[in-house]
Amino acid sequence: MKRSVVILGCAILVFALGSRLSLAADAREQARNHYETGLTLFDAGDREQALVEFGLAYNLFPSNDVVFMLAQCEYHMGRLNEARAHYERYLADDPKGPLAERSRLRIAAIDRRPSVFVINTVPSDVAVAIKGEGQNYTGQAPNEFPVPKGTYRIIVSRPNYQSQERTVTVGVAETHPLFFKLDPVPGRLIIKTNPARATLYVRGMRAENPYNQRVEPGVYEVFAEADNHESRRETVEVRAGQDTLETFELTYVQRNGRSDLITTWGIVGAVAAVGWVTARVGNVPADPESANPASISLLAAAAGVGAVAGGVLGARMTPDYIPDNRSMYRIGAMTVGALQGTLVALSITGDLQNAQAKQELPSVFPPPPPQPKSNLPAGLVGGGVGLLLGSALGIWTDARAPSFGRVTLIQSAAVAGALAGFLAAPAFDFARGNTEFVALAGLNLGLAAGLAGAYLGDQSKYGPSWQRVILIDLTVAAGVFGGAVVGTIPGCTATDACKFKDTPTTTKLALAGGAIGLVAGWLLTDGMDTRAGRGQRSAANWLPSIAALPTATSEGSWGVTPGLAAQGRF
Repeated sequence: MKRSVVILGCAILVFALGSRLSLAADAREQARNHYETGLTLFDAGDREQALVEFGLAYNLFPSNDVVFMLAQCEYHMGRLNEARAHYERYLADDPKGPLAERSRLRIAAIDRRPSVFVINTVPSDVAVAIKGEGQNYTGQAPNEFPVPKGTYRIIVSRPNYQSQERTVTVGVAETHPLFFKLDPVPGRLIIKTNPARATLYVRGMRAENPYNQRVEPGVYEVFAEADNHESRRETVEVRAGQDTLETFELTYVQRNGRSDLITTWGIVGAVAAVGWVTARVGNVPADPESANPASISLLAAAAGVGAVAGGVLGARMTPDYIPDNRSMYRIGAMTVGALQGTLVALSITGDLQNAQAKQELPSVFPPPPPQPKSNLPAGLVGGGVGLLLGSALGIWTDARAPSFGRVTLIQSAAVAGALAGFLAAPAFDFARGNTEFVALAGLNLGLAAGLAGAYLGDQSKYGPSWQRVILIDLTVAAGVFGGAVVGTIPGCTATDACKFKDTPTTTKLALAGGAIGLVAGWLLTDGMDTRAGRGQRSAANWLPSIAALPTATSEGSWGVTPGLAAQGRF
């Protein structure tokens, strides 16, 4: 029994070994068939299909000959790394085989084949530096750069752009694509406008003016607008790493001064009506508690009627459009003419009164008519005549009107001269009996100085702006009042009410204060027009006009005196 079991086991083992040997023989035969088919295809030039057949043969029955043919197919197909690996495997298994020398030659040839960096960039035309393996390669991209196998540091750069750097390792005969996008170095956009107060928009967003910012390179749309100026829209290109300065000059649009003239004529009509009523009914007390309500309402009604009449007259006399500098020129001529006429009339009336009081009139002349207690009617008549003459002169010569600021200079100089004359008479104790004459002389001297300042300068330049002239006027007025206060305070006592008095000390200090204010205003406003945009201005809302001003006399009573009134913002 045991012997039969052993015999059966041996039979089974022999059968298994035989089957296995039979399978191995079949696999080898199939491998040979694939190998021979691969050789045929290789010789026919179909290296790709030959590689498939050699691969099948190797899987069925690995052979060093098959390894060599795999390397050959890969070499001819350009798959050099795989080919090199198969050549090295062949040499490792059979370093002295019949194809060993050929394998070594192919390995050496493959090692001499360079790899290629294909470099593309945005933007183009960038500098490329490749460093590694003891070699340095330079050039411009986009381009191809052949290099031996190894590890390299690649640096790309361009002026005004941020450079980039990468470290790349390449094998044998590899094509390695690389892409670099360089970010530009920010530029600086600087925008200034003239006038400086213009509203500025950059790419549709309101921006600070002046504008000074670091921005990304590109094209920017800039829009600027200002009152009484034409708006402007431009595109500005900012380059990488560069400062771009853009100055926006906005064209000034001449404002229509028709409303100013109509308003002035309305004020003239109101002043004339109030003056006439005051002369007929007597002075109205300045204290509202002691004033006659009927008289106040009468004056208010008269002012209203006069304003309407003057406004209608002004509307008839004023063209539909008149540039603002010419309208202000006419207003100045009217103002100066009214002051001239008023002072001339008051001066003549004062001389007649003094002559009558001193009985100095020659006997050949009849005695002068009795004069009213107030000089207001004479001043109104003289002011009205001067107003009409000044208006006619302004209309006749307004074509020669200088810029708006220069016109303001003429008016300010004339009024300042008249004020200096009023203060000079009591200050230096001459012509005290006829202060109006001294004021008239000062008015004309100031007018001459203003005309010289307006017309003798370079007319191609705008000249002082009206804002600067007004600020200087304010400092002069502050100096005058400051000097008067300094001269008045020492004379005040506990029992006597403090009042401004036209004493020589007070008026001298007032004159000195005005002179100091003039110098201080001139110095403090020096460069103001340059900082704010010389010659550019907003709509003028400052309007000097004739007005009736309540004033206190040296006796302490109150009356109404022709003068100038103005309001607005500065």
